[in-house]
Amino acid sequence: MGDALPRNGRLSQNIVLTVPGQSEQKIIVGAHYDSPPYPSASDNASGVALLLESAQRMLHHDNYHTIVYVFFGAEEPGLFGAYHFMNSLSPQEQDDLLIMINADSLFEGPYTIFGAGYVPTQYWWDGLPEGARSWWPVALWWVDNLEPRSNGVTTQIDGIAAALNTYHGTDLITDSRFMLSPSDHWIFAWEGHTVLNLIGMIREEANEAQVISGFSTGTMHSSQDCIHHINEVWPGKINANMHSFSIFLEEILLSQF
Repeated sequence: MGDALPRNGRLSQNIVLTVPGQSEQKIIVGAHYDSPPYPSASDNASGVALLLESAQRMLHHDNYHTIVYVFFGAEEPGLFGAYHFMNSLSPQEQDDLLIMINADSLFEGPYTIFGAGYVPTQYWWDGLPEGARSWWPVALWWVDNLEPRSNGVTTQIDGIAAALNTYHGTDLITDSRFMLSPSDHWIFAWEGHTVLNLIGMIREEANEAQVISGFSTGTMHSSQDCIHHINEVWPGKINANMHSFSIFLEEILLSQF
């Protein structure tokens, strides 16, 4: 299904695939497929590849929850695709939404990180300092001032990650503040929904302009965001990160919450 979005004479669209489950409760799994004018291997060919593989595999499973894969358009200019999709949901469809999972920039660095949680709607916009109206100052304020909350879904997700780390050699790092980092999941989080954000990063304590919880991006929005450079800097990490996120996502989608 494609929904056209106008932007200065150009069009974008969301591509949606629904895999029915036994329950009407839905898990939305999203990744944006647009990119800045660079190779954009991590941002966000990585997320698109994860969803394509996951969708192909889930067609052969008996999943309990209904899974809605959404390949979002127009993320880079302002999350327009996700905003359009959210506005298209009926009140009942929003009530049926169990969690939104976002995959964006999965091998910016060797650390495989996930942030799961929710923040009640009223807290996102209360107390923003004057002048903090562009997206990055607002995002930094959220990281410093909002406290993501957990629930039964996020607790179970943490348990899945811990089991994978123990028995499958993954190194999934949980930090709920990464649900506050910018990408399409924001649109769902603002409405109070539980979200899970998947991202790969580097350790970067000093670069305060880009750091959340001591991590930063390595190649985003640059000519270095290409397979050759990433393989040279972190040999084998593309395969390792994609493997970790792939089995993590599949275990979540096969769970009953």
